[in-house]
Amino acid sequence: YVMIKNMYPKDHPYNWTTIGELEDLQNATLKDVRDFYENWYGPNNATMVIAGDINKKEVKKLVEKYFSEIKPGPDHGNPEPQPVKLSETKKVFHEDNFARSPRLTMAFPTVDQLHFDAPALELLAQLLGDGKKAPLYKVIVEEKKLAPSLFSYSGTQEMAGTFNVVVTGFPTTNLTDVENAVHEAFQRFESNGFSAEDLDRLKAKYETGFYQSISSVLGKGFQLARYNEYYGSPDAIAEDLQSVLDVNMSDVKRAYEKYIKDQNYVLTSFVPKGKVNLVSEGSVLFPIQEEMIVENVEKEAGVGGIDISQIPSTFDRSVEPAEGPQPRLNIPKIWQHDY
Repeated sequence: YVMIKNMYPKDHPYNWTTIGELEDLQNATLKDVRDFYENWYGPNNATMVIAGDINKKEVKKLVEKYFSEIKPGPDHGNPEPQPVKLSETKKVFHEDNFARSPRLTMAFPTVDQLHFDAPALELLAQLLGDGKKAPLYKVIVEEKKLAPSLFSYSGTQEMAGTFNVVVTGFPTTNLTDVENAVHEAFQRFESNGFSAEDLDRLKAKYETGFYQSISSVLGKGFQLARYNEYYGSPDAIAEDLQSVLDVNMSDVKRAYEKYIKDQNYVLTSFVPKGKVNLVSEGSVLFPIQEEMIVENVEKEAGVGGIDISQIPSTFDRSVEPAEGPQPRLNIPKIWQHDY
C-alpha cells in the first residue's frame, strides 16, 4: 500500500488496491455491485480453461450449451501500458505494530510484462540477489552482516512494472546502512560484471521452474489461462520462455544501465513500533489512516428495486446437468528390463 501510493500517480490504475478502501466497501450499494458485474463479468471478458483427460467433442458441446446464450458485456479492449517516471527519489517510513525487525524495500520503475526489456530485468534481478555469489548477498549478508537474507525480483505487470530489492534486517539493523550497502552492491556489479556461465545457470534455473509450473493439470490450466488473457494467446507460453532463454549479456547490462544505475526510486522503511531511529536517513513519515469499521451495512440486502431478468434459454437452467461416469485413472504399463 505504502509503495504503490508513492510509486504511482493518483490517476494511475495501480495507485489503489483492487478491492479499494474500506470506506468504498461500506458505502457500496447493491446497484453498484450489479453495475460492476454487468460491466466486467461478461463471457467476452473471460478465459475459461478445461484441462485434464476429457472428451473434447463432448466438452465443446457442453460449453456451447451453457455459455453461448449468455450475452457479452461491453468491449473494453486491452489496457495500454502506462509506465511511470519518478522525478525524484522518495523515501518514506512507517511504524508497524506487528513488525519485529526492520525491513527496507527499494523499488525502481521499469516496464510492462510484454516489453522487450522484461526478460532481461527478470534475469538481472537474479544476478544481483540469487545465490552466495550475487553482489547483494555478498555485501549485505556475508560481509556487513546486516540481514540474514534478502531477495530481489522484477515485478512486471500488465501496465507497468518495478524492480525491487527487499531486505529484512536483524532487530537492531539501521536501514541507512542497508541502503548504502545496496548501492555498494550495485557498484560492485558494475565493476565486476558477471560471466556467461552465471547467466546460463540462471536461465537453466528459470527453465526448470517454468516446467515445474506446468507439471500438473492445475498448473497447465492456470498458465494457459494466464497467457491467453495477458499475452493474447495460450501459445504464447512457449514464446515467453524462449524470450528469457534468448537474453544475452548485453541485454542484461543495458537493462541495468537504463532502469537501475543512477535512477530515482521509492524506498520504504518499515520498522517496529518505537524504532524510528532505524529508518533510512532522509525518510519522512507516510501517514496511514486507520480505517474504522462502522455498523452502516444492512444485515440483509434486498434487491433494491433492480429488475432481474432470466437469461432467455432453450433449456431449463435450474436443472443441474447429470453427472457422467467416474473418471478412471489410466496408469502407464509397468515394464521391467534386465541390463
